[in-house]
Amino acid sequence: MRPNWTTVAAEAAGGSAARVRGARAALVGALLLALTAVTGCQADAGTTDTSGTRAAPDPAADTAVRATIEAFNAAAAAGPADQQHRLADLVEPDRAAEVQNCPAATSTVRFEPVYAGLRAAGAPEPAGQTAADAAAQSYLLPALIRIYSGERVTGTDLTTLHLVVRPAPVGGDSEAYLTPFCVN
Repeated sequence: MRPNWTTVAAEAAGGSAARVRGARAALVGALLLALTAVTGCQADAGTTDTSGTRAAPDPAADTAVRATIEAFNAAAAAGPADQQHRLADLVEPDRAAEVQNCPAATSTVRFEPVYAGLRAAGAPEPAGQTAADAAAQSYLLPALIRIYSGERVTGTDLTTLHLVVRPAPVGGDSEAYLTPFCVN
């Protein structure tokens, strides 16, 4: 074996080169393990939680969201015009005029939501002016959209529905509203 600085230093110190190399390998391994542990515990500012755990939505909000989706889907059975009319009732009251500007619908839409994916998204935009508006909460709900012409499915898509849940007035139930969109 050709001498190198490790073997020369080890022999000069009265030890064996193999022991020094083994000790160095153990030290390097320990340092790598320590650095891996340290960097695994740090996260950049603004990163999202990837642990897979998420707080469950408020039960009243969950109930309100389900009722709104069911009402929208039920209106599809009556036809495009009726569903479009029902949609105007289910969008946020301060944004209902946006639905009135939609062209006449020629198809119906049904949502197949993934309720387990319902999650809070903060305060709705624009920020509310009244106490009820200030207490409103936005939610995101993943869903499959099925588009129908009569009874025939003519298209599907994946989306995230945006809903606003306004807290219940005293003695009432919370209400969920869809954000405006057009069904063509």
